[in-house]
Amino acid sequence: MKKLSILCVLICLLFLSSCEGLSFEFINDAGNSNKSENVFSKKDNDLSYSEAKEQGGFFVMKDNDCFLPVQESVHKSNDNLFFTDAESEDVPKAEASDKIVLFTGGTLDEGYWFIPVIKEGYTIPFTFYNVYDEKTEEFDRIGIADISFAINAYDDYQAEAMKDYYGGIFKEFNEVIEIANGMPAEKFFSGKIVDPDEYCTWYGCINDSIYHAKEYCESLTIEFFHGTYYCEETFYADLKYYLFDGCERKTPNRKYYAGEMVETELTKEGYAQLNTENLNEGKYIIVKGSDKFIVEISR
Repeated sequence: MKKLSILCVLICLLFLSSCEGLSFEFINDAGNSNKSENVFSKKDNDLSYSEAKEQGGFFVMKDNDCFLPVQESVHKSNDNLFFTDAESEDVPKAEASDKIVLFTGGTLDEGYWFIPVIKEGYTIPFTFYNVYDEKTEEFDRIGIADISFAINAYDDYQAEAMKDYYGGIFKEFNEVIEIANGMPAEKFFSGKIVDPDEYCTWYGCINDSIYHAKEYCESLTIEFFHGTYYCEETFYADLKYYLFDGCERKTPNRKYYAGEMVETELTKEGYAQLNTENLNEGKYIIVKGSDKFIVEISR
């Protein structure tokens, strides 16, 4: 009997040694598995064919028939800037074997413009501008004002930013900054203000200059005077921006952009496929009427 027990132990040890390198899945009492999620499994924001068709819009179609919605901008009025919520953004990546498709029950254009992203970073939902200084007789002071997209995309954030300062002194935020993060405003903001017009290769663009933060949620504390009242406010760069040359060119016969026109091809599957084979790697803004979307091309 003793010999039999020893033999069983040896057999078990031999079995375990032969299983080295294998992974096992353990099920707890609740029936849940501790096995890591498969990298090809369906994500929460991935849609099935029927879901994508019902929702409509641009998608990156993966090999496993998952459809990734293409990110839409939270602000549409700026020609050269595309904005997302930095914490929740999900810019889909179209790899070599993937397709970019469009579901629509409306009018299908022959093609859509893909405009390359030039620069990206983090910012706050305010616009910056140069203010005339009577002492120096130059536009060398820095002004800050709220901008429209904050109202739509950042309801709570905007409400906080436009609250009645100090018992109802003012509601609209439009002030000349004296101090920024403990430094004179002109010195601190030197090289940190992005003017989209500088990247526009066409005339007639109307854009808001923005603050470029180095990191996500970087704090910006500004000090200013509203009349005789001293004010201090801190904001956080939780808004992601993408800069591109979105100025619309117009001729008597057509309008176009500084990008690539990608043609569409109808399919029997109920979507139009966009031919992106000639595009280089990188992030692109897709223009569809007044709407803009962002996608990344990876080869």
